[in-house]
Amino acid sequence: MRSPLVLRARPHEPSSRRLVRVARSATAGMLLVASGVAAAQQNCEIRPATLCADIPMQGAKLSGANLSHADLSRTILTGADLRSANLASAALHQADLRDADLTRTTLTEADLAGANMARAKLHHARMAGSNLNKAKMDGASLEGAELRGADLSRASLDGASLRSAKLQGANLQGAQLANVDFRDADLRGATLRNARLQGADLTAAVIENVDFSGAHTQGCRGCPK
Repeated sequence: MRSPLVLRARPHEPSSRRLVRVARSATAGMLLVASGVAAAQQNCEIRPATLCADIPMQGAKLSGANLSHADLSRTILTGADLRSANLASAALHQADLRDADLTRTTLTEADLAGANMARAKLHHARMAGSNLNKAKMDGASLEGAELRGADLSRASLDGASLRSAKLQGANLQGAQLANVDFRDADLRGATLRNARLQGADLTAAVIENVDFSGAHTQGCRGCPK
């Protein structure tokens, strides 16, 4: 099997030009679109356990790529295509994933603390046990997402959709959840202590053994009175 290709700097290429180049990864079998100079400086390879921290990869085409255990901390992945990618146990804290497509992506046990995932598509994403502490997920779409045991404490999800999401045992303490769509979601055993649920919709949601103590529930449909 061929070794995975690496984006390498071109001789005398001015850094100011920042031309977008395309490299094919042998292991991922996908196209990586990134700033060639920045990626080359780090010898970023698209493979499991790769080190690609702090690299601008906005708009990257990485659907189906295997990036499990990769370090993508603070990486710019705005608008990236990560559909069905494997990011299990990856380090993505403070990564910029705004408007990224993570449909059916595997993010189990991933570290997404402080990541910006505003307006990201996470339909049916597998995120059990992931760390989303203080993540920014306003307007994100998480319909049918698997979030069992995930840490969403103090995360911001205003206006997000969690319809039919699986949130059993999830920690949403102190989370910003105004106008969130929780219809048909499974929240059994979840913690919503001190969460802000103004205008949220929990119609037909399963809320057995949910801790709502101190939660702000003005205008919330389906919240306990």
